[in-house]
Amino acid sequence: MEFNNLSKLVALFLFMFSCFPHSNLLHALKSEKYTHIRVYNHEVDYGTNQNAGEVTTRLNNSTSDFGIIVVMDTKLTTNVNWTSEEVGRAQGVVTLCSTTEKSLQMSFTASK
Repeated sequence: MEFNNLSKLVALFLFMFSCFPHSNLLHALKSEKYTHIRVYNHEVDYGTNQNAGEVTTRLNNSTSDFGIIVVMDTKLTTNVNWTSEEVGRAQGVVTLCSTTEKSLQMSFTASK
Protein backbone atom coordinates (compact mmCIF):
# COMPACT_ATOMS: atom_id res chain seq x y z
CA MET A 1 0.00 0.00 0.00
CA GLU A 2 1.48 3.35 -1.04
CA PHE A 3 1.14 6.57 0.92
CA ASN A 4 0.39 9.78 -0.94
CA ASN A 5 1.61 13.17 0.33
CA LEU A 6 -1.61 13.89 2.24
CA SER A 7 -1.42 10.55 4.05
CA LYS A 8 2.18 11.25 5.04
CA LEU A 9 1.23 14.70 6.31
CA VAL A 10 -1.67 13.32 8.38
CA ALA A 11 0.54 10.59 9.83
CA LEU A 12 3.22 13.12 10.75
CA PHE A 13 0.65 15.41 12.38
CA LEU A 14 -0.85 12.54 14.41
CA PHE A 15 2.61 11.42 15.52
CA MET A 16 3.58 14.94 16.60
CA PHE A 17 0.25 15.46 18.39
CA SER A 18 0.56 12.16 20.24
CA CYS A 19 4.00 13.18 21.53
CA PHE A 20 2.76 16.50 22.92
CA PRO A 21 1.51 16.35 26.52
CA HIS A 22 -2.21 17.12 26.25
CA SER A 23 -2.53 18.37 29.83
CA ASN A 24 0.04 21.12 29.16
CA LEU A 25 -1.87 22.22 26.05
CA LEU A 26 -5.19 22.44 27.90
CA HIS A 27 -3.57 24.30 30.77
CA ALA A 28 -2.02 26.82 28.38
CA LEU A 29 -5.37 27.42 26.67
CA LYS A 30 -7.22 27.91 29.96
CA SER A 31 -4.64 30.25 31.47
CA GLU A 32 -4.26 32.50 28.41
CA LYS A 33 -5.10 36.12 29.18
CA TYR A 34 -6.22 38.86 26.84
CA THR A 35 -5.74 42.61 26.99
CA HIS A 36 -7.99 44.86 24.94
CA ILE A 37 -6.44 48.13 23.85
CA ARG A 38 -8.29 50.86 21.98
CA VAL A 39 -6.31 53.57 20.26
CA TYR A 40 -7.15 56.07 17.55
CA ASN A 41 -4.91 56.55 14.54
CA HIS A 42 -4.69 60.17 13.37
CA GLU A 43 -3.70 60.17 9.71
CA VAL A 44 -3.07 63.39 7.78
CA ASP A 45 -2.46 62.76 4.08
CA TYR A 46 -2.32 66.37 2.88
CA GLY A 47 -0.85 69.76 3.81
CA THR A 48 2.27 70.73 5.70
CA ASN A 49 1.69 68.31 8.62
CA GLN A 50 1.35 65.26 6.36
CA ASN A 51 2.16 62.01 8.19
CA ALA A 52 0.93 59.51 5.56
CA GLY A 53 1.16 59.52 1.81
CA GLU A 54 1.23 57.50 -1.39
CA VAL A 55 4.68 56.54 -2.65
CA THR A 56 3.36 54.76 -5.74
CA THR A 57 0.31 55.13 -7.95
CA ARG A 58 -2.12 52.62 -9.44
CA LEU A 59 -0.59 49.95 -11.64
CA ASN A 60 -1.33 49.83 -15.36
CA ASN A 61 -3.99 52.54 -15.24
CA SER A 62 -6.14 50.19 -13.17
CA THR A 63 -9.71 51.20 -12.36
CA SER A 64 -9.15 49.89 -8.83
CA ASP A 65 -6.54 51.16 -6.36
CA PHE A 66 -4.39 48.05 -6.94
CA GLY A 67 -0.70 48.76 -6.51
CA ILE A 68 -0.89 51.88 -4.38
CA ILE A 69 1.60 51.86 -1.50
CA VAL A 70 1.23 54.30 1.39
CA VAL A 71 3.82 54.95 4.10
CA MET A 72 2.77 56.35 7.45
CA ASP A 73 4.10 57.73 10.71
CA THR A 74 0.89 58.64 12.52
CA LYS A 75 0.09 59.42 16.12
CA LEU A 76 -1.98 57.11 18.31
CA THR A 77 -4.23 58.53 21.02
CA THR A 78 -6.75 57.18 23.51
CA ASN A 79 -9.44 59.54 22.24
CA VAL A 80 -10.87 60.42 18.84
CA ASN A 81 -9.89 64.05 19.42
CA TRP A 82 -6.73 65.16 17.52
CA THR A 83 -5.55 67.16 20.54
CA SER A 84 -5.82 64.24 22.98
CA GLU A 85 -2.68 62.81 24.55
CA GLU A 86 -0.37 60.91 22.21
CA VAL A 87 0.29 57.42 23.57
CA GLY A 88 2.37 56.14 20.68
CA ARG A 89 3.03 56.15 16.95
CA ALA A 90 1.98 53.83 14.13
CA GLN A 91 4.79 53.60 11.62
CA GLY A 92 4.59 51.37 8.59
CA VAL A 93 3.28 50.53 5.14
CA VAL A 94 -0.21 50.06 3.68
CA THR A 95 -0.51 48.17 0.39
CA LEU A 96 -3.71 48.11 -1.68
CA CYS A 97 -3.61 44.57 -2.98
CA SER A 98 -6.80 43.69 -4.87
CA THR A 99 -7.71 44.31 -8.47
CA THR A 100 -11.43 43.77 -7.90
CA GLU A 101 -12.33 45.23 -4.50
CA LYS A 102 -11.18 47.54 -1.73
CA SER A 103 -8.63 45.40 0.04
CA LEU A 104 -5.48 46.41 1.84
CA GLN A 105 -2.65 44.90 3.79
CA MET A 106 -1.20 46.86 6.67
CA SER A 107 2.10 46.26 8.36
CA PHE A 108 3.10 48.62 11.14
CA THR A 109 4.88 48.95 14.44
CA ALA A 110 3.21 50.76 17.29
CA SER A 111 5.75 52.47 19.51
CA LYS A 112 6.01 55.09 22.23
